[in-house]
Amino acid sequence: MMIKSLFAGAFFAGLLPLAAAETVRNGSFEAFGGDGVPEFWQFTLSGGAPVAVAPATPGADGEKCVRIVSRQPQPQPNRFGLLSQMLALEPDTDYTLHFLARGRDVGRVLWAVGKGWTIRYELEQVKDEWREYSFDFRLPADRMEGDRRCGLRLIVEGRCAELELDGVRVEPRKPGTVVNGSFEGKAGTVPSGWTFRRSGGAEAAATVDASAASTGRSSLHIVNNSPHKAEVYGALSQTLRLTEKTRYVLRARARGEGRGVNIAVGTRWRPHHRLQLHPLAADWSDYELEFELERDEFRPDGSTSVTIITENLAQGVWIDDLSITPKEQLELPQPLWQQHKVYRVPRLPEPFGSLKGIPAGVPLLKLPFSVTGTSTGKLPEPADFSAEAALAFDEKGVILLARITDDTILPDAGENMWRRDSIQLRIDRDAKRLPTEAPGDLEIGFSVAPDGQVRNWCWDAGHDPFSGVLSAELVQAHGFHTPGGWFLAARLGWKLLGPIRATGKFGFSFVVNDSDGPSHRAIYFLTPGVHDSKYSDQYFQALLDNGKPQLWAAVPATPSDRQLDGSLLFPPAGGKAVFTARITDSAGRSFVRRLASVSDARPDSLIRIPFSLPLDRVAKGDYTVDFAVNGADMARVSASRIDLYRQQLETVAQLIDRTGELREAFRAFHGDRPVSEYVSIPLDILSEELPRLQRQLEQAKSDGEKRHYAEQAAMVRPEVEELLADLSAKLALLRSGGRLPEAWHFRSGPVELDRGWPVAAAVSESGRAERRPMIFTGYGHFNGVSRDIARFQHLGANVIQVELGPQRLFPREGKEREFEPDFSYVDAAILPLMEKAYRNNVKIALLISPHYHPEWLLKKYPEMASSSGFLKYEVTHPKAQEMLQAYTAALMSKLRGSPWAGALHSICISNEPVYTGCRPDNPFSAAAFRRYMDRKYGSLTAFNQIAKRQFGSYDAMLDAIRRHDPAARYEFYTFSRETFAGWHRMLAEAVRKGLPGIPVHTKIMVFSSPFEYVTGVDPELMAEFSDYNGNDNYFHRRGRWIADWNVTALTHEMQISARPAAVANTENHIIPDRETRPVSNDLIYTANFQQFITGAATLVTWVWQELDYNFVRGNPRHVFNGNIRQRPGNIAAHAISGLDGVRLAPEIRKFMDYRPEAAILYAPTALILSPGEYRARIDALYTQLCFTGYRVRFLSERQLARGESGGVKLLFAVGAKNITREAFDGLKRFAASGGRIARDAESLTHDQYNNPLPVLPDTEKAAAFTPEQLLAQLHRHIAPLPVSLAGNREGIFFRAVPDGKGNWLVNLVNYNFEPRPVRLEGNGSWTDLIGERPFHPRFTLAPLKPQLLRFTPAE
Repeated sequence: MMIKSLFAGAFFAGLLPLAAAETVRNGSFEAFGGDGVPEFWQFTLSGGAPVAVAPATPGADGEKCVRIVSRQPQPQPNRFGLLSQMLALEPDTDYTLHFLARGRDVGRVLWAVGKGWTIRYELEQVKDEWREYSFDFRLPADRMEGDRRCGLRLIVEGRCAELELDGVRVEPRKPGTVVNGSFEGKAGTVPSGWTFRRSGGAEAAATVDASAASTGRSSLHIVNNSPHKAEVYGALSQTLRLTEKTRYVLRARARGEGRGVNIAVGTRWRPHHRLQLHPLAADWSDYELEFELERDEFRPDGSTSVTIITENLAQGVWIDDLSITPKEQLELPQPLWQQHKVYRVPRLPEPFGSLKGIPAGVPLLKLPFSVTGTSTGKLPEPADFSAEAALAFDEKGVILLARITDDTILPDAGENMWRRDSIQLRIDRDAKRLPTEAPGDLEIGFSVAPDGQVRNWCWDAGHDPFSGVLSAELVQAHGFHTPGGWFLAARLGWKLLGPIRATGKFGFSFVVNDSDGPSHRAIYFLTPGVHDSKYSDQYFQALLDNGKPQLWAAVPATPSDRQLDGSLLFPPAGGKAVFTARITDSAGRSFVRRLASVSDARPDSLIRIPFSLPLDRVAKGDYTVDFAVNGADMARVSASRIDLYRQQLETVAQLIDRTGELREAFRAFHGDRPVSEYVSIPLDILSEELPRLQRQLEQAKSDGEKRHYAEQAAMVRPEVEELLADLSAKLALLRSGGRLPEAWHFRSGPVELDRGWPVAAAVSESGRAERRPMIFTGYGHFNGVSRDIARFQHLGANVIQVELGPQRLFPREGKEREFEPDFSYVDAAILPLMEKAYRNNVKIALLISPHYHPEWLLKKYPEMASSSGFLKYEVTHPKAQEMLQAYTAALMSKLRGSPWAGALHSICISNEPVYTGCRPDNPFSAAAFRRYMDRKYGSLTAFNQIAKRQFGSYDAMLDAIRRHDPAARYEFYTFSRETFAGWHRMLAEAVRKGLPGIPVHTKIMVFSSPFEYVTGVDPELMAEFSDYNGNDNYFHRRGRWIADWNVTALTHEMQISARPAAVANTENHIIPDRETRPVSNDLIYTANFQQFITGAATLVTWVWQELDYNFVRGNPRHVFNGNIRQRPGNIAAHAISGLDGVRLAPEIRKFMDYRPEAAILYAPTALILSPGEYRARIDALYTQLCFTGYRVRFLSERQLARGESGGVKLLFAVGAKNITREAFDGLKRFAASGGRIARDAESLTHDQYNNPLPVLPDTEKAAAFTPEQLLAQLHRHIAPLPVSLAGNREGIFFRAVPDGKGNWLVNLVNYNFEPRPVRLEGNGSWTDLIGERPFHPRFTLAPLKPQLLRFTPAE
C-alpha cells in the first residue's frame, strides 16, 4: 500500500504542461527495464560486488523511485556497484546535482562526476525519511568524456540495507544561484540546502515556517533571545559560487520585529557586503544590495558563502524570496534567441515564389536543439534527422520555411498527416501565453509529397471558421524532396492570422514528425504545447520587424496576488532605453518603479527585461500596469489583485447557497415522492463537505492556514461547479418529462462467484429485491474508512479495505512457543469493524499484509533479512514460512469465529508484492536455484544438453546471468517467478484452510511488475490460485491520451485471459499521489466505469483520509496530500459510478463473459529476454485493437502448450522473439486445427535458450498498427460485428459484445483531448443504458463521457 495552476477544461488537471525534459533522463525513476535498471541508466558491477538495483514504491514525488541494496559489509578495492548515465554538459561550467534520498544502514555511497571520478560527493546521514540533497561542482575541460559528454555515476562501495533515490537532476548553476531561497521544507526544521550554527551560546533559531510566506508555501523564521554581544550570534549559511569582480544583486523580502538581522555575502562578512534587514514592519518589505566580491572573499576552491546572521534580540523575523543574481544580460543577440525562446521576424528578402531554401540572414531555428526537444530522449544521427526552420513576413502574410534532413521520407495527407513526415505549426495569435488552448490559437500542418505537392490541414482555428484543407486564398505553399530530405515554404495569409499584422506580436511553436515506417513516429519539437497537449505559455515570443515601436509585456494567465511577474520584449532602435512600470490600483493610487536601462543596444538584437513587481501596497481589486520606454507608454497590462482567502470564503458560501437552492428545487418538483439517489447522494455530499470546508476557512488563524484552506477551496471549485451543472441538467430533464434511472444497492449477505463474477443480494430504490451480478466500489485503507464506515452506503460505496500484518498478532516473542498470538488489535479494531460493515451493507477486502513482520523475529534470525519492496525478509526462509503459517492459522480461526464473518469480501494475501531480493548473488537464492534446476532437469549436464550450453557448475551459470546469457537468465527468473507464486500459493492455501469459502487474491502492481522480470511477478501464475484477479492499478494521465486507459485495459485483459475471474483492484489510483490541482469528475467516473467494462468487479480507491492543515504542514510530501477525501465533486462522481455499476452489472459482466476470437500472444519468455521490445509492441497493438470494436484477449505460452486456445481463430504474435519450445509446439497444433497466426518478422524465431526455432509455416504478416488495417485483418478470419464505427476511430475506445438475448452491448469512450463526431452504423435500434432512454447513433462524443448502449438488430 503506497503510503499549480488552476485547471481549465473538462478533464484531469494533470494535462497541464510539465517542464521540458531535464539533463538527467528518467531522474524521477518512473520507468524501468525488465532487469530492474532504470531506463536511460546503466548498471554494472566491478569485482562481483553483491549490489543490486530495483524499482521501489512509492517515490518521493511520483509513483516510483530506485532502490539500491548492497550486501558488501565494507569497501574493498575495485569492488563496487555502479549506476551511471552519460549527460550532455558543458566544460568549465558550474552545475548543481540535486536528489532526494532515504534509507537505512547506508554505508559508503557516493556520486562521482566526470573522467577520473575525482569530483565526488559522499552521501551522509541518510535516514528513513526523504531528505533533499544538493552538491555544487565545476566541470573542468579535462574532466569531460567526449564532446559535451560527461558521466554521472553513483558508486556503491559499502553496505546498504536499503537506499532509495528519487528526483535526480543536474542543473546549470547560474553564478550566485541560491539553493532554496524560498525556504521550503518541513515546518520547524532547518531549510534544506542550508546549515545553521550558533556562536557564543546564542539562543537563536532559524527554521521553516509554513504558516507565513511572501511567495511559495513557507518562509524562514528567525528568533533570537540573546542581546547583542561580540561573537554571540546564530548563522544560517550555504556555499555558492560567484565570480570575482562581477556585479551582483542580493534581494530578499522580510517582515517582523527584531534587530541585528542581516545577510552577508563572502567569507569575511564585510560591512559593505551585508544587507541590513532594517527597518522591519508587520508587512513584507523589499531589501536589495548591489555588491562585488574581492579575491580574498573566496575560499581556495573558488567558492564563497551567503549567510543570514542574527546578532541581537529578534522576537520574530520572517525572510523569504532570497536571491543573488548577476546584473542581467538584457540585450540578446541573435545567437541567443533560440535559447531564450524569442524571435524577431524579418521581412522576406526575396519573392516568396522563387524560394528554394532559407535566404541568408534570416534567423535560423535548429531542431532538435537538445534532447529536451525529442520524444525519444536522445539526439538522432544528423543523417537520420535534422531540421532548420525560420519565419519571415511580406505584404501577404507570415512565411514558414523548413529545411529537413531525413533519410526516410514517408509523408501523408489529411487529418492524420501528423503520423507521418510532416510539420505542425501552432500560433498563439492573441499573444496570450496561456497554460491551455485558447480561441486565438491556430494549428496547421504541412507535408510534401514526392512530386512536390504540398498538402495542408488545419486542425484548429479557434474562433475562426477555418478547418481541414485551406484554400490558396489563405495558404500558399511549395516544396520539394531532395536526395536527403525535403524543403517547405508556406505562407499563411494575413486573413488567417487575425490581429498579428496590427499588433506585430505572436507566440509560436512547431513540431516536425519523422516517420521511418508504418508504426514509427519520432517527434522533434521547438517547445512543448503542440504534440503533448495544447498550451502556449512556453512558446517562442515573436515580434514582426516592421519598423514600428513595439513592446510586448508578457505576464502569467493567473497572476499572483503577492507580485506580478513577467517580462518585456523590445526591439531596440539604438541609443539608450529606460524601462519603467506604473501601477494604478483600484483606489486610484499610482506607484512607479524603474525596471532597467540599456545603452547602445544593437538594432538587430532583442531586449528582454524580466520583472517582478511587489503588490503589497496595491489595493485589492483591479489594477493596471503601464510599461513605458523612455517615458512613453507602450504597453498596458490589466490584472486583479485577489485576496484568495476572502475570495474563496465568498465562493464556498455561494456554492453552499447554490446547493441549497437545487435541493429546494428538487424537493419542490418531487413533493412527497422520494428524490432519486442519483440526485440525493450528490446533494448530501455537497451539503456535508462544503460547510465543513467553510468552517475550516472561517476557523483558520495563521496566514499559512488560511492559504492552505483557500487553496483547497480553489482546487475543488471546478469539480463542484461541474457537479452542480450536472444536477441542474438532471432537474431540467425531469421538468421536461424525462426520468432518472432507479438505483440498486448491495445488501449484506453471502456472495457467490458465478463464472468468476460476484453475485449477491441487492435491493432497488423502490424496494425490489433479488440476487444479481454485483459490482463493489469503495475506499481504503486506514483509519479514515473505519471512522466513516456507516456513511459509505450513502456514498454509493459498498466495500472497503483495511490491513493488518503479522506484527499485530506477534508483537513479541511468545513465552511457551515463538508464535503465540495476541488478539488485542483484532478484538479492538477488526472485529468491531466487521460488525459495523455488515450492519451498514459494506464488505471488507481484508489485506493481511505479510510485509509487516515482527521486529523481534529479524533480530533473532538476521539471516532472514532481505529487501524485496515492502518485504524485508526472505519469504522462503523456513522461519518466515513458519511465522506466516502460524499467523494465517491464528487470524483465520479468529475471523471464522466471529458472527460477522459474512462482512468479509475477500482476503488479499499480499500488498504490492515483488521479489527483487531473489538475485543470482544472493546466497539463499542461489542455493534454492540449484535445487530448482536439479528438480527440473535432473542435472546440470542434462540442462546443458537441452539448452546447448557448457556450464561447468551452477556457479558458472549464475555468473552468466550477470553477463546476460539468455538461457541462464530465463531459467533464473522463471525460477524466481515460480518460487514467488509458490509462496503466494502457500498463503492462499493457509487462508482457505482456516476460512473455507473465502475468496483469495493478491495485490500485484500489474501496470509495472509483470514487465520487470526482476520483480518475480507473473500474473498468470498468480491467477492459478486466485478467486479474483487481484491488482493495484492506476488510471490517470501520463501519456498520449487524456488518461492512461490502455495500460489499465491491457493489464486487466492479461489477467482475465489467464483466468476468467473478475478483477479486484483494491488500490485504485485514479488521482496521483500529492496532486493538488483540480481533477475532473469525468475522469473519476470514467476511470471506474471503464474498469468495470474491462473486467473489474471490485474497486477500492486509494485513499480515504481526512487531512488538516497541521498534517499537511508537517508532511508536505506525504502521499495522502490531495486525496479524494478532500474533493466533494470527485466523491460524488465516484458514487455515481458505483450506482451505475451496481445497476448495470448484469450487462457489464457480459463484456468479461464474452469469448474473444482474436488474441495477442502473452509470452513470459519474451518478458524475460526482451521485455522492452515486447511491451512496446503489445502496448501499441492492443491500443489500436481497442478502436476496432472487438474485444481481444491474450493467449499465453502455457495455454498454447496445454492446447487451450479458447476458441481463438486469429493470434497476433508481436515483439516475441523468444517463446518456449512447448509453446512453439502448441502454435503448430493451433495452426493445424485452423487457427491463423499473424506475426511480425522478429517474433517466434528463437526458443527460451535463444536457440533458433524452425520456421513456422503458413503464418501471415501482422497488419500495420492502425484501426483500419487491423480491422481488415480481423475481418479476413472473424465474422464482422453487426455494428461499426464510421469515420476517424483514433482514440475512440469501441467494444461490442452479445448480451445472450439477441442484442449487442456497445461501449464507447473518447480518449482524445477534443470532442469527436461519431456515427454508429447498424441495422437496428439503439438504447442508452446509462440514461435508460432511446439513443440516436449520430452524435458528438465529448472526452471522458462513457456510453453503454444496447443495439437491437432489426428483424
